[in-house]
Order: sequence, then C-alpha cells, then structure tokens
Amino acid sequence: MLVKTVVLDKLYSLNIKYVDDLVKHLTQIDNLNERLKSGDPELVNEMKKVDLPNGKTINYLSFASKYCRRYNPEQYPIYDSIVKQILSHYNSKFHFYTDKINWSDYTCYKKVVDAFMKSYPFIENYVMLDHYLWTMGKEKLQEISLVKKS
Repeated sequence: MLVKTVVLDKLYSLNIKYVDDLVKHLTQIDNLNERLKSGDPELVNEMKKVDLPNGKTINYLSFASKYCRRYNPEQYPIYDSIVKQILSHYNSKFHFYTDKINWSDYTCYKKVVDAFMKSYPFIENYVMLDHYLWTMGKEKLQEISLVKKS
C-alpha cells in the first residue's frame, strides 16, 4: 500500500504530506479491493478522510479518486480542482445537472460527471472525459484569468 501511495503521489504531483497516516487509514478500510472492483463511489468518500494523531482531519479526495481510477478506470472519474471548476462553469451555462451540488462528496461529483457525459455523448468514457475536461479547464481558466487582468 505504501508503494502504491507514493507512486500515485509522485505520478500526479499530489504532494501528500502525511503518507504514513494515509497508508494506515487505507489499510483499515474493510473490503477495499472488492469495493474497488465493484465501483463503489462511496469508497472514495471513505478513503479521502484521514484523521491525524493531532486531531485534525485531512481531505485527500483527489488522491482517493485517482487511486480508485487506477484500479477501475471504467467506474471512477478523477476528481481534480480544474475539472470541478470547468464542470461548474459548464453547468452554470447549460444546466445539465439540476440538483444541489456538493463538490466535496464524490458520489455527488460522479453524478455531475455522469450527467455531463449524458449531455455530451461524444465523450465515451471517464478516461476521455478526464482528458477533455482537464485540457478544456486549463485553457478556459487561463482565458478567464486573462480577461480579469485586463
């Protein structure tokens, strides 16, 4: 588990500060592998919350989604702040998801992603969606930043 965590941390430049606490937390999750295989989105919510010895809780939502995605790409879209921002931007313009959005709840996030994919059928899977939205998000957010500075 330690090797998987460190590799994902480096691969995605996540800068996880409390690797040991995260690994300990992950090893305590019941039926982790079975839940990964079944595509349980609630697993990401369970993985993301890491209680530290000092009483604080760290939220590793991005890491948790990337971990699950690595082992079941058909069931887990990656949570990324850029993707979240571009989904929020598109939803404010096109209203493809009408319920209240709780961006910190992965199950809700996945519902938003699925609604987006249903509205834009040229996106065939989560891998394609992640690449499209991340690239689009980087471009759009730069454009928005440039407009605000002028």
